[in-house]
Amino acid sequence: MAGIPHFFLNYYVYTYSTGMIASAALSQMVLTGSKTEKEKYLDFLKAGGSNYSLEILKQAGVDITTDKPYQMAFQRFNQLVTEMEATIGRLKKNKKL
Repeated sequence: MAGIPHFFLNYYVYTYSTGMIASAALSQMVLTGSKTEKEKYLDFLKAGGSNYSLEILKQAGVDITTDKPYQMAFQRFNQLVTEMEATIGRLKKNKKL
């Protein structure tokens, strides 16, 4: 760990993990939402650094200060684990694993 000092500076791990949560929530909104969510996402991208990140995310529909984005990300993670378990089960049944 001493060889990776950026892990301990400027809340690196925190910003990385919250970025992953925000991106998971944004992608779910775009993939399952209406045209409005897709437009909000494009506006989010166009915003660049015009405001604080939290404010730009809120305008896109992701309020990282609430539980909702985290719940969305963990729900998607659970779906992926379930899919993986089903795939492994099929492979075992076919003796390919």
